[in-house]
Amino acid sequence: MFPASGGESFSGTIRKGKEGLVGRSVWGGTVSIVLVVLIWGFHYIVLFHPLRLVSPGQYLALRFFWASLVLLSLPPFYRLFRNVRPSQWVELVLLGLVSIVWYQWSFLKAVALMDPLPLVLILSLGPILVALVRRVFCQESFFPVQWAGMLAVVMGTGFLLDRPGGTLAHTQWSGLGWAFLCLTLFVAQTLLIRRMLRSMTTGQVTFLPILIGGVGLFLWHPSYVILTPVERSAGVILPLLYSTFLALFLAYFLWNEAIRVLGPTEASLWANAQPLVTAFGATLFLGEPITPPQIGGGVLMMSGFVLFFLPVLLTARANSRILSGGPLNSLSLGLQVNPHGEGNEEEGIGVK
Repeated sequence: MFPASGGESFSGTIRKGKEGLVGRSVWGGTVSIVLVVLIWGFHYIVLFHPLRLVSPGQYLALRFFWASLVLLSLPPFYRLFRNVRPSQWVELVLLGLVSIVWYQWSFLKAVALMDPLPLVLILSLGPILVALVRRVFCQESFFPVQWAGMLAVVMGTGFLLDRPGGTLAHTQWSGLGWAFLCLTLFVAQTLLIRRMLRSMTTGQVTFLPILIGGVGLFLWHPSYVILTPVERSAGVILPLLYSTFLALFLAYFLWNEAIRVLGPTEASLWANAQPLVTAFGATLFLGEPITPPQIGGGVLMMSGFVLFFLPVLLTARANSRILSGGPLNSLSLGLQVNPHGEGNEEEGIGVK
């Protein structure tokens, strides 16, 4: 004889089953973003030596030309060409120029001239700059704690520029110029991607510009895509394989998975842990000294990122609880709830 509460027990079992599936999904998203942080954080270390053996322009051409050939060898890739209108091809070509050519060129030039840790922390300013641009042009509001977070990030950036003797070498100043150009292009590509995702799929916006950029770089300098006998060394080929298959294809797949499961805000908060991985790698593999002011600047910047993203993350979770009819905690109740959910807060990182 079954107990009278058998129906409730069955419902409870179904609910627990769904919670278990959600839990496993969140766990998978967390693993994905942790792997992304590790891959992209170590990418700065991997690039350090090869960019002192070949020029940034040649490395850029090699990476994206061979990535284009890999894409063309995969039959599912050709499905992305379906339903792309002529006006969308114009946007894709523009994105290929901004994201693959100009942004990547400035990124590699900065890597070739700067120490990895200051560079990765400076480039981490990208999502905040995007938010500031949206504040100016889209009239989006910030919580007071977010302004405090931005102030902490700016102060931390100043500490990062500390050098023995108090001055930066000429190459470091040049690297800073390329880094801030990279930041400017990051903002441009992020806003362009957001616009394009309204009418195109993530696969089209992610992979078609890689093909366009790779073909364009080949046409610009065909000799760049072939290494000379002197350059065919493990110090160049292995980093190229890392840059193409791990930092580009695998990391982008995992990043999109993390965005899908965790949401863009939480994924962006996790992604700002990249400097910790880069600092560890620079000390362990490159023997780079880290000065106390740089440690203080890094702590300030990481604290600022948490202050900036935490209110948005809590707001998004409050929205989710309201839509699902779940309880709100006291912290979420103190935030202004955005009835449109988290979608308006998406942050991009760009191709690393």
